[in-house]
Amino acid sequence: MTKGTRMRPFKRRIRSIMLVLAALPIAAGSIVGTAGTAVSVNGFQPAHTLTSEEVSEMADLAAGHSYPKHVHDQNECQNFLGRQCNFAEWRDMIRDTITHPTDSYARRYGGDVYWRTTGDSQLQGMIVILNPANPDRSTAFLTTYAYYQNDATRSGLATGAAAVCGISGPGGKKRSTDQSPASSASSCPGIDASFRSSRKDEVYLFRGNQYALVKSAPGTTDDKIINGPKAIAEGWPSLKGTVFENGIDAAVQSPANTEEVYLFKGDQYALVNYTPGTTGDKIINGPKAITEGWPSLKGTVFEKGIDAALRSSRKDEVYLFKGDQYALVKSAPGTTDDKIINGPKAITEGWPSLKGTVFENGIDAAVQSPANTEEVYLFTEDQYVLVNYAPGTTDDKIINGPKLIAEGWPSLKGTVFAS
Repeated sequence: MTKGTRMRPFKRRIRSIMLVLAALPIAAGSIVGTAGTAVSVNGFQPAHTLTSEEVSEMADLAAGHSYPKHVHDQNECQNFLGRQCNFAEWRDMIRDTITHPTDSYARRYGGDVYWRTTGDSQLQGMIVILNPANPDRSTAFLTTYAYYQNDATRSGLATGAAAVCGISGPGGKKRSTDQSPASSASSCPGIDASFRSSRKDEVYLFRGNQYALVKSAPGTTDDKIINGPKAIAEGWPSLKGTVFENGIDAAVQSPANTEEVYLFKGDQYALVNYTPGTTGDKIINGPKAITEGWPSLKGTVFEKGIDAALRSSRKDEVYLFKGDQYALVKSAPGTTDDKIINGPKAITEGWPSLKGTVFENGIDAAVQSPANTEEVYLFTEDQYVLVNYAPGTTDDKIINGPKLIAEGWPSLKGTVFAS
């Protein structure tokens, strides 16, 4: 019997189970099944039991799919374990993760997720995702525990660390405004929003109620903080007394004027002239509902909030991100004639290079590279990646990362932006 012949009944069996599960109402945090191969420390369990043969077959599939990208291309074994690993070792790590996970759960939106601590750090390890409904069906990669908990929370399984970080649940990942932005930001580093300044190599970053102006150094690690971190209201006095002084969800340079920026918080937006290098900023429009200034977003996931925004290299085009969705919008500065060009759709449909990474389920911030308008830095939790996004195509490719923010932006280490 060939391997392909053995797989067919297994595929049918798993698909049948997944169809039944999809029809059941699943409460947040509920146990939807039992897996004899899993040991859960937080009460999350996979949706079905796998035999030892099925575990081996799924490990083979996951290894075949993930090894070329995550080990060979992205060098994850070296980055996380300090040494390289061969294919057989990678496959064994996957099998061990499935059979003896540190934790595991069933995704609300399909598939099972297994986590196993790897190496010396309790905060990094391997994650294996099995999803028969997905064309690839399985993948695996080394990542941080923050990714695992973030994914769990999006599946409706709130965890202690996720609550500390202010992750709000399925499809949402920004802190709520009733939390202390300063304290939650300092205990959970990351970048909420970012945009490219009109001045050479300068980038604005936001986290909680803090911001910093950073002189980036594309292609090197010679970046430096020019101003901050400090309270948003100190450097942006026009925002004092508005929803934006306590935090910004997304920011994007206006396609019409490089010294103007759109800021988003909850379902609100404002257009601000930020007068680089001064505190002479002023609000040009807003705050008002997103749909008042961007009517094409009415009825979409973006009308209630935007996680990240990116100015495209193509005239008047802007990428918007929310949860695992994105859209490409033709903006119409000074008017309300904007229109959606593409989406909303899954991030991985328009950005296939992000498949299997922390970024496929959500992006916290995005900023056009000061060195190349067709390259973008994406941030999620404590990770970043540099991507050539190939506007108008799906030929994007990862240039650098994913890796810790502090590795690529060392000036941020020890601040609210990076640990």
